[in-house]
Amino acid sequence: MNRAIWMLCVSGVLLSSLGWAQDETPERGVARISLMRGDVAVRRGDSGDAVEAVVNSPLVVFDGVVTGPGARAEIEFDHSNLLRLSSDTEVRISALAEQRYQVQVARGTVTLAVVHESHADMEVDTPNVSVRPVGQGSYRIGVNPTGQTEVTVRAGEAEAFTPQGSEPIPAGAKMMLRGAASDPEFQMVTASAPDNWDQWNDDRDRSLVRSRSYQYVSPDVPGAEDLDSAGRWINVPPYGSVWSPNGVGADWAPYRDGRWVWIDWYGWTWVDSSSWGWAPYHYGRWFYGASYGWCWFPGPIYERYHWRPALVAFFGFGGGMGVGFGFGNMGWVPLAPYEPFYPWYGRGYYGAYNRTSAMLSQVNVGSVYRNARFGNGVSGIASADFVRGRSGHAMAVGQASVVRGPVPVAPVAESLRLSDRPVRMTTANRSLPANFAARRQAPALQRIPFEQQRRGMEQVVQRSFSGGAGMQSPSGWRHVGEPGSTGVNQGSSWRQIGASPNRTTESIRINPPIVRERTAPQSVVYRGSASRPAASAPRTSSSGGGSHTPSRATSRGGDAHR
Repeated sequence: MNRAIWMLCVSGVLLSSLGWAQDETPERGVARISLMRGDVAVRRGDSGDAVEAVVNSPLVVFDGVVTGPGARAEIEFDHSNLLRLSSDTEVRISALAEQRYQVQVARGTVTLAVVHESHADMEVDTPNVSVRPVGQGSYRIGVNPTGQTEVTVRAGEAEAFTPQGSEPIPAGAKMMLRGAASDPEFQMVTASAPDNWDQWNDDRDRSLVRSRSYQYVSPDVPGAEDLDSAGRWINVPPYGSVWSPNGVGADWAPYRDGRWVWIDWYGWTWVDSSSWGWAPYHYGRWFYGASYGWCWFPGPIYERYHWRPALVAFFGFGGGMGVGFGFGNMGWVPLAPYEPFYPWYGRGYYGAYNRTSAMLSQVNVGSVYRNARFGNGVSGIASADFVRGRSGHAMAVGQASVVRGPVPVAPVAESLRLSDRPVRMTTANRSLPANFAARRQAPALQRIPFEQQRRGMEQVVQRSFSGGAGMQSPSGWRHVGEPGSTGVNQGSSWRQIGASPNRTTESIRINPPIVRERTAPQSVVYRGSASRPAASAPRTSSSGGGSHTPSRATSRGGDAHR
């Protein structure tokens, strides 16, 4: 074995041992509403409820999107494939997995844009025909009130599939179809001249292609184009190129301005209020630097990445106040680069409520999680407000029960909402057609109704806190101005920022980190730097200033990448 091959093998072992290797490909993918104008609603596949949409609404298989009169929306499946909805349009996602997307158009007009080279299997189905793009291009598909379909190829080439065979549709052509999906008839005509809808799509395509952020971000990470105008890319040793948001206050921190939403399969999912709040909250990691404030580190550009509902550590404190939550309060902190991530969702949890419990460990949060020591990084909220989508508040750091595995909070009906606005469209609950054409049948997936999920999570809470183990968690949190009855609670020193504890000297003592630093291999190339940081890089300071050097230690079963 020559030296080059030997070095490659060693590098692979090092990367795997440090947690850089991704977990297995997720069974279910996630798309998002990347742009919207006017009234747009999401029809939840798990509950059947229609909820008002927001930008960065997560979409999973069986979900639908509906636009009102004069409205528009864009669904981003990945860096290359986007589906745009015109006015009075409804679609449903019938398949959504790694590089496999299938959408049913019930009514209205959509444009499928493939803006970069793509290896995804993308399919758009109507009541008459199934359409597949062949490479990059722009594909307009309309379903009129009589059930007929028009497919116009503005750029690229498409294939139309029926049970009788397939037909190519070249650029500049329109295919019109009528009849049942089992045996439709069609005719080919010259495409009509582009209209305002087509021009809007062209403008949007050009803006996506021009995005600067993909110089620094893997194409596996959708939504990086939103970062172009919302912040700046800077070089911060030892990470290389990282992104810092514009226009945030000195007390701002990630994962605070938004809400926790219950999403089918993924459970508790962060929906940020910022228009750019997709990539930085579902990929990569955040860290705090005294000279730059909060920065987002996307990870090495050539790594493989999968979507996460959030990259945080959850912890609880205080006695439970209801059937659905064992803690009176929930807190969370953004994971810093290389800290282990413990999933609370997916296979092993979905539907397995009768044998699942939360794993709780009493720790000093500031000693375990680096971001808990910087920039008001810890957020917390009463559990009753957590399930109703309220934003968190900055909290100081102390003892709490860190959660690994399912978060012991059961959702309620309000947990399905993406915003507090009511749905205004009367067409949001219209029935869909019974039959759609399909080139490939969508895979059969387990589908658990929301009410069953809610009851199951209540069982998880009861099992996790049986015997009172969880109830013994300290409850030292209190609101600003609320006096402590006995001074310092020996079990916890959590409180809201600005509250005055009954102490005579320092308010909180931060213990030294319990995770030891390890040197990194020199073979991993970072953006903005020639190699990984050297072993002599400065250690993390607990005072909030200085350099923020990553810890690369992992826990067994954890995921320490990015």
